[in-house]
Amino acid sequence: SEPINMDDLYEDSDPFLGPEDAEIVIVEFSDFECPYCGAAAGTHQGLVDRFKSSDPSWEAAVPKLKELAKAGKIKFVFRDYPLSFHQNAQKASEAAECAGDQDKFWEMHDKLYEEQTALDVDSLKKYAGELGLDQAEFDECLDSDAKAEEVKKDFADGAKYGVSGTP
Repeated sequence: SEPINMDDLYEDSDPFLGPEDAEIVIVEFSDFECPYCGAAAGTHQGLVDRFKSSDPSWEAAVPKLKELAKAGKIKFVFRDYPLSFHQNAQKASEAAECAGDQDKFWEMHDKLYEEQTALDVDSLKKYAGELGLDQAEFDECLDSDAKAEEVKKDFADGAKYGVSGTP
């Protein structure tokens, strides 16, 4: 198969942490409803405990990646990959993207992983309020499906690059 062109693996509009021009780029395709993504984020305690019991040195990857990005060592890019069998994953991804319009993508990202079992639309709107977002703007973005195509494009790109699961 043809090698992946890193310049095509993500777009400038994808949320990221770290230097824009970092030499090392990590691209995560993830699903806010996926328990394994929650474990990688460090918030699904049952799986975190299970992984640590079989390997005491195991650590959740996302907090470490965020730390490296904030230290300027890597660029950490997030792309949506809502799996079809997770009924709230698409809308949760849209909510994170809507929060990103108000410069709160990463805050919503963390909140969604912390609240993985409650990702219905009413809960997503409640989280926006808790994060201090302009509620009317957020609700309009979420209700209008303004980010649906962006999320679907991330998914399609991931599938094109061979992503078959998350994270």
